[in-house]
Amino acid sequence: MKLFAAFHKPFYQPPVNFIVPIWAGRNGRDISGQMKGDDTGDHISQLNPYFCELTMMYWVWKNAGMQPNDVWGTSHYRRYFAAPFTGLFDRNKKILHKKPTEGNINLYVNESLKTAALQHLQHADVIIPHLVNASLQRKVLITIEEQYVRDHPAEDWQILKQVILEKYPSYESSLNIFCNRIQLAIANMMITTGAVWNDYLTWLFDILFEVHKRLPVKTDVYQQRAPGFMAERLMNLYILHNGLSVQHLPIVVFDKK
Repeated sequence: MKLFAAFHKPFYQPPVNFIVPIWAGRNGRDISGQMKGDDTGDHISQLNPYFCELTMMYWVWKNAGMQPNDVWGTSHYRRYFAAPFTGLFDRNKKILHKKPTEGNINLYVNESLKTAALQHLQHADVIIPHLVNASLQRKVLITIEEQYVRDHPAEDWQILKQVILEKYPSYESSLNIFCNRIQLAIANMMITTGAVWNDYLTWLFDILFEVHKRLPVKTDVYQQRAPGFMAERLMNLYILHNGLSVQHLPIVVFDKK
């Protein structure tokens, strides 16, 4: 198993050989030392301001030589899957926030994660983070679609739906169900086989490249990351429509001050 971690700044790298750091959006710049970048071979590194960690995912898919039976996954420089938490204060939590110290990172990102992931995949097609609520509005849970059009341009969401239905009309029923759900897995993080990844990424980038062409030009650097935001949601739609069995692992985020 390999977990490819998207970096875009210097940060401590867990000393385990199944974590593979990739500089996302390197795009020819000499800024990452000896770390591999996502700008060799067949790549979309130049699209990183819009596609975020997806440029790393695309690079792995096209260049890392992962085979259909190989197990691989995605994470981030400060956000990783972790083995199920067993500590008194951590137990049953879906997401932990910890200080980014070497000790903390080594405590949560180690061989026990690999063991837990491979055990989970004996009983499921994919591993994703635990589901979380899309959002609250006036203390009431709102749907995935309602949250997106509240926090991002509504026009972008309509473009996404239009492209999905044009290219994949069989998704219409699944799309309606998905849009009205109130929980989802976040962060573009998943662990599965190369065969599933290949089918998923073929579908995902077919949609997102067309959406990117149609999206209005934005000056807001946050909102221009729409394809990345959309992919977080599309992973959930793909799993739903294809009836994939799921296991969950918690996430630990090393960002606590």
